[in-house]
Amino acid sequence: MASASTHRASSSSPFAAAIARHFDMPHGDPAPMNLTREMPAFEPVWGRVVERHRLRDPRLSDLVGSSWQFTDRASHAASKRRTTR
Repeated sequence: MASASTHRASSSSPFAAAIARHFDMPHGDPAPMNLTREMPAFEPVWGRVVERHRLRDPRLSDLVGSSWQFTDRASHAASKRRTTR
């Protein structure tokens, strides 16, 4: 595991920095992402996870429901609050 000093400082949350340290990943600046558009492409990845770990086989979209849309709206609102302070 890399020390905290090997990870680049960022303006995102301490939580994100802790996750990056845990997985020994670089910690960069926040980047906007629309989960509603991006996450359906990961349906095949979820299928492999289901197969590998012998999980029940709901599709990722069935499992998540409208959570991507909720997260997109909540992230957008939080981003607007940060930029207006």
